[in-house]
Amino acid sequence: MLRTLAKNSPRDTIALSRHLSRTYSASPLAPIRQVGVLGAGQMGVGIALVAARYAKLPVTLVDVSEKQLEKGMAFMDKLLAKDVSKERLTKTDASSIRQLIRPSSGGVTDFKESDIVIEAI
Repeated sequence: MLRTLAKNSPRDTIALSRHLSRTYSASPLAPIRQVGVLGAGQMGVGIALVAARYAKLPVTLVDVSEKQLEKGMAFMDKLLAKDVSKERLTKTDASSIRQLIRPSSGGVTDFKESDIVIEAI
């Protein structure tokens, strides 16, 4: 396989492409039922919010700083309130989204239930 990559001729590229498609196309992907996000800054909060709002998945939002975690959750509440005021969300929907996000400062051990972890630090 390394020889194929090193030569990089069109024939070898096609052979590699066929090999990869046979190997990976039939492989079922594991479903994602729980998301973990490391970092409660603007990006981490945004990722957590999108996962909870659009994918309807429970999210564990972890940051080592309790202060940053509180700040991030306050920012999230502000974003949800803004969407409610602009009638993009109902209060019930915003509350449901907020309940899907569990903040934690316990460290990476809190990701044991997560099927995928996204680093946003």
